[in-house]
Amino acid sequence: MPNQNTRCTSTSSSATPGSTQNAVYSNGKIKPNIIIYKGREQEHPDGTYYVNQCGKWVNAGQDAPEAQRFRARLLDRMECERP
Repeated sequence: MPNQNTRCTSTSSSATPGSTQNAVYSNGKIKPNIIIYKGREQEHPDGTYYVNQCGKWVNAGQDAPEAQRFRARLLDRMECERP
């Protein structure tokens, strides 16, 4: 079960991490360069993806698939470290 304290989000240069949501396809994959801000999808090719790990935002890069792989590796590592 994924850790609820770890999530992936993206932001444009004009927003702060956590103020936007990723737009996702029905299969759960992130739509590249698309964010949801105030309930509407917006395109931001200058965006950067971040992962929230226990209250700290960690830069996951500018590529959506790589950001998802980064989050999966982080979750795997956290799962292995669980007591």
